[in-house]
Amino acid sequence: MSSAVTLPLAVVGAILNIFLFVSPWKTVKKVQEQYGKEVSASPLSPINAQFTQHQDSFSTFPFFCMTINCLFWVSYAFLIEDYVILICNGIGLFLSFYYHFEIHKVIDNKRNYFYKLAASFSVYLLGMIVSFLFNPETEVAASRLGFICATAAILMIGSPLSSIKYVIEKKNAESIPLLLAVAATANSLNWTLYGLVLSNPNIYVPNGVGTVLGSIQLGLKYMYRSGSPQVFSLSGNSPNKLILPA
Repeated sequence: MSSAVTLPLAVVGAILNIFLFVSPWKTVKKVQEQYGKEVSASPLSPINAQFTQHQDSFSTFPFFCMTINCLFWVSYAFLIEDYVILICNGIGLFLSFYYHFEIHKVIDNKRNYFYKLAASFSVYLLGMIVSFLFNPETEVAASRLGFICATAAILMIGSPLSSIKYVIEKKNAESIPLLLAVAATANSLNWTLYGLVLSNPNIYVPNGVGTVLGSIQLGLKYMYRSGSPQVFSLSGNSPNKLILPA
């Protein structure tokens, strides 16, 4: 019965996850084709950015978050031998490397970008060291790593809260893309059910939070659907944040 339920959930989850990871593709291409022009990306997409007339306006932070997130979940999936999570986040990790490669070719401060990428890997290595510290047993390490993955996922999924605050203050939900909000909510709900079937809190807890936050976005989209369009930037105190479910 368990496999009969988990299989369709795994297939649907894989499709939704890959869709979310592929979504930055168009944004990265705009970095190459229209760098220096004002280019808006969807504020609440899994990875998003807006390009203005200055390179400093382009935030690469979401791409580093994607890399760290996928690294942790690939390692966790390998330990618990969950090949669905492994394949989904493996594809996400590969795409994140591609995004870094393309951005690095056009960005001015290449050395600073490299340092940030190195820092991302340092965070990952630190997490792995903590997971295997004192007790290298696979089960214990998987439990610790799962906690780290869940914590990271909750922090990233919770990051749109500042955008939600902005939407409420301005009574404007034009910045919330309906299609991606639906996809993100469905993706989180799907992985919540998947985690519940497997009785794995490291999967259903962070994605349960994502489901709630996604539902709030959809509610705000309905409440403030008539607001006038706004222009956002990821620089400074921008409300735009990352949504990247595990």
